[in-house]
Amino acid sequence: MPSAAPSTVLTYDRPSIVTDYLRSGVGLVASGAPLALTKPMPWLTWVLVVTFILFLLFALRSVLRHVSRYQLDDDGFERLSPRPLRVKWSEIEGMKLRYYATRRNRDQDQNNGWFQLQLRGNKGKIIIDSNLGNFDQVLKSTARAAGVRGLALDKVTRDNLSAMGVATQ
Repeated sequence: MPSAAPSTVLTYDRPSIVTDYLRSGVGLVASGAPLALTKPMPWLTWVLVVTFILFLLFALRSVLRHVSRYQLDDDGFERLSPRPLRVKWSEIEGMKLRYYATRRNRDQDQNNGWFQLQLRGNKGKIIIDSNLGNFDQVLKSTARAAGVRGLALDKVTRDNLSAMGVATQ
C-alpha cells in the first residue's frame, strides 16, 4: 500500500487562510457598511444583502478550513476535525482530481488556480484542495492506492494526475 511518512497531521497553509479571511472581511464590510450606514434603494438593498450572505458563507468556509485537521499515514487518509472520517487505502472506492483555473488561460499552474481532490470510501468522502500542506504526498498516496485497488479513473482525473507528474497504473 502507499508509503507515507510516519503519521502526520496536515492543515491548510497559513497564507491561504489569511487571504481568505481578508477577502471575506473586505466583502462583508463593503456589502454590510452601506446597509448599516445608509438606506439604499430597495433593489440595491437586496443586492447588498445577497452579497453580504455570500461573503458570510465564504467567511464560515474559511473558519472551517482553519480548524480542519487531516492525517496521512500508511493505512489511509483521515479528516480529524470537523466531522472525523477515515478512508483506508484498502477500502478506497473512488478518486477525482479537478483543476479550477482563476484565469481564462487554463495552464495548470498553481498560481492560476487550484486542484481539488476527492477521496471516496465506504463511509463517505473527503474533499481537500491543493492549499493543504503536503497535498502532493496525499495525491500520490491516493493515486497509488487507487492503482492498487484497480479503480477506473475518469479522463479528467487521469489528465490532471499527469499534469501534476503523478503516475497512474
